[in-house]
Amino acid sequence: MKIQKMLFVIVLLSISTTGYASRVYLPAPTIVLPAPPIVVAPPPPVYVEAPPPAQVIVEVPPPIVLAQPPQLIFSPAVGVYVAVGVPYNLVVIDGMYYRHEHGRWYSSATYGGAWVSVHDSRLPGAIRTHGWDRIRQNRDREYANYRRDPQHYRGKFYDHKASERMGEKRADKRADQRADKRADKRADQRADKRTEHKAATPAQHNAPAQHKAPEQHKAPAQHNEGKHEAK
Repeated sequence: MKIQKMLFVIVLLSISTTGYASRVYLPAPTIVLPAPPIVVAPPPPVYVEAPPPAQVIVEVPPPIVLAQPPQLIFSPAVGVYVAVGVPYNLVVIDGMYYRHEHGRWYSSATYGGAWVSVHDSRLPGAIRTHGWDRIRQNRDREYANYRRDPQHYRGKFYDHKASERMGEKRADKRADQRADKRADKRADQRADKRTEHKAATPAQHNAPAQHKAPEQHKAPAQHNEGKHEAK
């Protein structure tokens, strides 16, 4: 549109100066094409190897080596039995041994191990409530009362033999319960199989007895009438 206006103005000027129209040659318009966009290839992906899984190492304390079962005194302030006179931090609750080593708790069915790490949330309530420091302080106080006058001491110590008998009874009871469960399960399975077999097999109804047709009585034999020959 702009080129046409310029051409019209030039023609008017030519006519006004010369009195007649003259042919005007204009250079061809220059078309400038935009440069093609620069395509930048994305960088290659970077692969990072995942680190190896962390290894969880649970330290197990060394076994307890004693010539005889440890002496455990009852601490009324805490309500647990605590070992005295041995270099081990042992606590007994409901016939189960708990050992405190390097800030961790371990449990075992016997004082000799094997020890299994116990999470704080799985510890008995007495241990979670009081902690080892308070348990140890009350143990030392109670043991000092015993040593001042052992003959008149009214506290109590842990009876290992009674505990063993109780543990054997609990083990026998658990074994009986497991045996009863297995027997009940087998009985239920047999009953279910019988029920499924009955459901899969349709009942066979006895067909009504077929009555035999009455026997047809044979007609009596026809006796030939004696023919009298005429003599």
